[in-house]
Amino acid sequence: MQLSAYSRRLRKTGTGDEPMTAAQRSYLQTLCRDTGEQFDESLSKAEASKRIDELRERSPRLSQE
Repeated sequence: MQLSAYSRRLRKTGTGDEPMTAAQRSYLQTLCRDTGEQFDESLSKAEASKRIDELRERSPRLSQE
């Protein structure tokens, strides 16, 4: 799987261990609902970014674009 530009930037800047942002939380909650996956509140920025990348590939809403 190819990492998004955001994921690569988190790895470079070293901010990936911080808690996920409000925007990541909201988007991840939407993707989890779309894909039937469990939302994990404890993810870091980097983990949330990776999870978003994974779920975007499986989201029925995005696969139609």
